[in-house]
Amino acid sequence: MPLGGDSLNLAAASAARGDRAALEQVLEAIRPMVTGHCRAKLAGTLGTGGADAVAERVCTAILTGLPRRDDSDQPFLSYVYEVTVREVELAEGQAAGDNVTVLSDRRAARWGKRAEAYGGTVADPGIVEGDASRRMRELLATLPERERDVLTLRLIGGLSAEEAAAALDSTPGVVRLDQHRAMRKLREAIRRRDR
Repeated sequence: MPLGGDSLNLAAASAARGDRAALEQVLEAIRPMVTGHCRAKLAGTLGTGGADAVAERVCTAILTGLPRRDDSDQPFLSYVYEVTVREVELAEGQAAGDNVTVLSDRRAARWGKRAEAYGGTVADPGIVEGDASRRMRELLATLPERERDVLTLRLIGGLSAEEAAAALDSTPGVVRLDQHRAMRKLREAIRRRDR
């Protein structure tokens, strides 16, 4: 049975205390989500193999960081999402040849001191991608960051509205509303582009 919500939080707490079976359950639960997110963000630049390698690095970072995690009141999926976003931004910066880490202003502010440890804030790199991937990124770039995050988690990561809400520190209703708005905006943008 797949883990989610409270059962995933409990399994993560057990894994942090050294329970190997719980660690394997957590890994099994997060790997598809993390892989989907990494492929959505990085396959255009790194290819599927490169995106999958980043996903494995993310999973390793999440699991090895469990015993040191100090945000015990933070839902585990929120922690998973933060680590995934950080590692994806690191990979984007490396792919662009930056010798500093790529963190958007908003993410850097959210990460605070943790952002400083990863190089602070720099501009997002221009990345050469395939035509279809480039067009999709252009469409997604028209959306507010929050709506892009919701689409990535829900449609690519396969998270339920409840799981996405936990990852984004929100409510399922707000996540569903953000997804609806984002899809409507994308449909309108595609209609305008195809005229």
